[in-house]
Amino acid sequence: GDIYEAEIKDFKFKSKVKMGTNVNSSGFESSATISEDGNTLFFASHRENGIGGKDIYMTRKLPNGEWALPQNLGENINTKYDEDFPNLFYDGTTLYFSSKGHNSIGGYDYFKSTWNHETNKWSKAENLGYPLNTTRDDICISFTEDKRHAYISAWRKDSKGFQDIYKVTFNELDARETIIKSKIIEMGSTEPIIDVFVIITDNRTQDERHYTPNSKNGGLLITLL
Repeated sequence: GDIYEAEIKDFKFKSKVKMGTNVNSSGFESSATISEDGNTLFFASHRENGIGGKDIYMTRKLPNGEWALPQNLGENINTKYDEDFPNLFYDGTTLYFSSKGHNSIGGYDYFKSTWNHETNKWSKAENLGYPLNTTRDDICISFTEDKRHAYISAWRKDSKGFQDIYKVTFNELDARETIIKSKIIEMGSTEPIIDVFVIITDNRTQDERHYTPNSKNGGLLITLL
């Protein structure tokens, strides 16, 4: 398995291009997700010097357009078992993935981890729980931007054959959670400011969350709890 990319032009895919040797190894690469600005890639790989089985790695795009040497995301995400199907949320700091390790209730389960800008570490993997996770393999999850819906690949009683794609609707969202889409614009201008660093502080707990705008359009996606 290797990872490829293809550009879209006039609503058609151009020829696929194999990603470089820093992404594709002599081992097995199975899935990938990319940040909104196209500069950070997360992918699953079974290669030498991993923690065990397939691990999830991250690499950043260099100024020359090539991908840097990948970094293993560490034991908060990777285990001696397989991790796969990473999916980066719109906020750029929440990573969803599937794992056979951690506290899986059977086969692959859905997990999430959040990047902490202060410690420069990913949080310990959190199982998304039942009924999303079952005793069978739950192998891929992708949330809509408002977190009201998700799409999953799962094998359930009404599946037409092995894994099918299902749409999940969350009827009960955390009432404290608010998602804000915004841009920072200087007074008297219509162009968003891209080169800024936003810190949101919880007045109750003093916890901080850090955000940077999308480098292409200046968009910010802020989650308030």
